[in-house]
Amino acid sequence: MHICFITPEYVTEYYFSGGIAQTFHRIAKWLTLHNHEVDIIVASNINEDIIYEGTSVHRIAPRNSFLFAVLNKITFGRLSLTLGMLSFSYLAYKKIKTLSSQKIDIIQSVNYSFCGLFTLLFSSIPQVVRITSHRFLWTKFMFKKKKVDNIVIEFLESFYLHRIRYSFVPSLLLKEVFSKEASINHIRYIPTPFYIEETKLDNRIYKKEIEGKKYLLFFGRLEKKKGVHILAEALPEVFSKIPELHAVFIGRDMFLSERQTMKSYIIDQCKDFLGRLVIIGNLTHSQLYPCIKNAHLVVLPSLIDNFPNTLLESMGLGKAVLGTIGASFDEVIEDGVNGFLVPKDNVKALTEKIINIWGRSDLEQIGKNAAKKAQEYSPEKSVNQILEYYQDIIKKDSSKKLCH
Repeated sequence: MHICFITPEYVTEYYFSGGIAQTFHRIAKWLTLHNHEVDIIVASNINEDIIYEGTSVHRIAPRNSFLFAVLNKITFGRLSLTLGMLSFSYLAYKKIKTLSSQKIDIIQSVNYSFCGLFTLLFSSIPQVVRITSHRFLWTKFMFKKKKVDNIVIEFLESFYLHRIRYSFVPSLLLKEVFSKEASINHIRYIPTPFYIEETKLDNRIYKKEIEGKKYLLFFGRLEKKKGVHILAEALPEVFSKIPELHAVFIGRDMFLSERQTMKSYIIDQCKDFLGRLVIIGNLTHSQLYPCIKNAHLVVLPSLIDNFPNTLLESMGLGKAVLGTIGASFDEVIEDGVNGFLVPKDNVKALTEKIINIWGRSDLEQIGKNAAKKAQEYSPEKSVNQILEYYQDIIKKDSSKKLCH
């Protein structure tokens, strides 16, 4: 089968820090290894075609295009985000046309940034969308009032989703949300494919910044919807009650408010314990995995999430994870068996839970149970579900064309 992915993020790009890039990479790599042909079309800051780990990657720079420059000038830069996404969607469609002579069987995109919009409207190739998030939920945790740019993006993402015939989600939570908030009920549930990539580990960051410390770990974007501020507010009491505990944060720093970044907020909250606080920027998997493997506990206090890779990576590496109820973690974690759960957006509950967990003698066994649970999301199971869905879509699309 020949599959083409259209994505705003991929692991070839220096800026990627989210699950979209990593999930597409895991799926693409597995499909390529199993004799499927895969093309990746990704938003980039450069225009070029490359081969990355056996997969054809087509990098497109929408903001370098004449189309973006003209439209951005006409709108006085007020819709730059929208126009960047529209330009990428249009250029991806043009790229698909150059590839279609190779008979692409199906296109998969994501709802985020409506990147398959032009292909959906103007291409005859069947398309399926992996729903990765809902901007309606995101905006509940944003600090800014919506700008016109954001409102237009929300409208286009909604328009895109309501025009799509085939879509799937990696979490039951998101399936329920889209049913209630967007009245979209034809979405299929297919869990996120997961495996720990074989990679040569790079211990230098771990040895320099963390080695010798007994620490809890948060990794991912340092942003409000991930609940990082809740963890920051819980830490002073945790530090006071557990003298040997250190806290490590790894990920891209984001703004908590218009005037303050999350990193500075963490530092402000923990100002009396700065010697026990470590904050590191984005790391590659080869650098990140040693930091996860040596953590005493992984804490992921998300306010909303969609079956995050951070959860599966931690569990796959045999770590006990403390996650939140109502943010998709409870679809995987059984409290006290293969991880721990706590109510979201609750500083007191998170504080007490960390203190209660820290000294447990069975954390290693819980980590082993977590690793066993993570195996349920192996690509042999989940990617095969995706392939079956592809085949079903192609069959239905062919039947529809014959009827016409």
